[in-house]
Amino acid sequence: MRALFILMIVAGFGLGIGYPWYMRHFTGSEIGRWTMLENRQSGFKIQEVRLSAADGPVRVFIDATPLPGYVPAERRSAVTLAVSRDGQPVLSQGLDFASTSGSINTDRPQDGSVLRQSAGDIDPVIPGLYAFRLVQGNTDGLQVSKADLVLRRGAETPDEVYTTIGLILGAFGLYALMRTRLRPQN
Repeated sequence: MRALFILMIVAGFGLGIGYPWYMRHFTGSEIGRWTMLENRQSGFKIQEVRLSAADGPVRVFIDATPLPGYVPAERRSAVTLAVSRDGQPVLSQGLDFASTSGSINTDRPQDGSVLRQSAGDIDPVIPGLYAFRLVQGNTDGLQVSKADLVLRRGAETPDEVYTTIGLILGAFGLYALMRTRLRPQN
């Protein structure tokens, strides 16, 4: 019986946590990758990309390579991404490159590895020429040596029903496993 409860815990939390993570990071196909900052002396470039309605929804990522010594801080804008279509604003997002998954070691300075952050989705996609612009923030001390814009077409959002079912199943399996350990031995 305990094996069944352990299976419920693994399947439930896998569905409740793993499924949304997979949907946010791996659905859709990559449209392309554009360099926003090639080196610190050149400054940020404005990238113009033509998108069609068939591309939607488009998920926007920024891959930044900080100089060694950068330690991310939450809720501080390191850079801001502004997206406009034919002069009309579409998306504006402050990016802090702070880890929410515990994958970045904040105890010691970074080694210059690439930090990726999602800037959100463009949905619906109205056909036109989209301009992507990065602006340096002044509150975090992020010294970026390179930044790339990554666009993914057909990015899906996770269905919250499956997430909820998975979390309930995992919690019920955990509760049931604890109840089997509390039974008195005869």
